[in-house]
Amino acid sequence: MKKIIIFIFLAIIFSINCFSSDFKISDKFKNNYRNEIHKIIKTELPKTKKNIDKEYSNALKVYNTYKSDKNKSKNVDKYIFIIQDSQRGIEEYETTFISKLIDVTDKYINISKDIPPTDFPGTLLDFIIPYFDANNIDYNQINKLDSYSAYKIKELDILMDNM
Repeated sequence: MKKIIIFIFLAIIFSINCFSSDFKISDKFKNNYRNEIHKIIKTELPKTKKNIDKEYSNALKVYNTYKSDKNKSKNVDKYIFIIQDSQRGIEEYETTFISKLIDVTDKYINISKDIPPTDFPGTLLDFIIPYFDANNIDYNQINKLDSYSAYKIKELDILMDNM
């Protein structure tokens, strides 16, 4: 019985190492990969956050217009649709940003067949993070952007609940 447990334990340990090597970039290209990823984080992340803020600001303007609308009960569906459209815009900006990171990764490791067929940023982020882990790329700022985006969407949900 002990042999079986030890065998299973070793099989798990070795399989984890096998899987993690699938995410590693060859040493020859590792620095180029890191540099490209860091460049996207440095240049595109602030633009993405700025666009998320614009979508959020537009939704707030719509909400304020709703509050002053004399026929608000009649037009509530129209306002909710516009605010939901801003929420979709927030997700779209985050998805576009993560897609750029995936595109760079695909240049160095052919991952196009493995990319999940979704436009949900959380799923795409979960997909790309193992590549960052395996190649020692700090993705803390990306996680902060993801949390920021989720927070803004949640805030808009709260506004719509009060309509």
